[in-house]
Amino acid sequence: MVGYDFSYNGKCLRDFDFIMAGVDVDDNSGLSRELLKGNVNSFRKEANHYGAKYTDVIILNFFITKDVCKNSDAEITYPEIRAIQSWITSTEVPYPLYVEFRDGNVIEYHGVFTDISPYVFNRLNGFKLTFTCNSPFAYKTKKIKVNVNGTSVSKRIVCDTDENDFIYPKIIITNVTNGIFKIYNKTEDKEMCFNLDEKYSKYIIDCKLKRILADNKILILSDIIAGSDSVPNRNSVNDIYKMYWFRLLPKMNEIIFSGQADCLIECKLPIKLGGFVYV
Repeated sequence: MVGYDFSYNGKCLRDFDFIMAGVDVDDNSGLSRELLKGNVNSFRKEANHYGAKYTDVIILNFFITKDVCKNSDAEITYPEIRAIQSWITSTEVPYPLYVEFRDGNVIEYHGVFTDISPYVFNRLNGFKLTFTCNSPFAYKTKKIKVNVNGTSVSKRIVCDTDENDFIYPKIIITNVTNGIFKIYNKTEDKEMCFNLDEKYSKYIIDCKLKRILADNKILILSDIIAGSDSVPNRNSVNDIYKMYWFRLLPKMNEIIFSGQADCLIECKLPIKLGGFVYV
């Protein structure tokens, strides 16, 4: 993995006047799979297949060294050793790693740095880093802004994921006017409705975690979910446990927004990139 820069836990590699360079260790793509199947016996000549599961995660290998364009001496000093190693080992649970490439693409990985070892050639010239992800996927963030001013707004959203599965986004709603706000996925023929109150400056609807926050306060679902008669699968206060949480199907989705507010939809799209080196 060679990129232009990477950021992790609030800091960037360039903050330390370091750069990424080539490494002679291959990355693990994380896409190894195991078949889930039954047994073969004297009566069954072909095993029943139930699907497949991923058996590994992405493992990335980095090599970092001082940026000689900014430093006359390529040797890494004692304070720099401490600063870099303190940063790289600053988390113990999976955390987003954003790798930036020269073409402007930013790829997100979730994981922990599991190894940091010195690279010495007469003197300390760099570090070899190993980053172990918590899944076989990298991620790209997609953001869609929609301004709804009292009339219905139709939007086509392409869900460009490499997995054949639903994507549950995070929805941020601001500039709210009292009343009903609806998000209808025409492609799936399902709708999610809210009773919004302008006393709150920002709502965050986390469709993956199935929770709603208003100004960082977790709301009781029955206080905000509104019923809808526009589609058969309507929400009602008595059927909260059956409520539809907005989601995107792979590829094309036709979405209709109704109400009065500004809406930002944030999606993390799984992509099967592994440690592929961008050039």
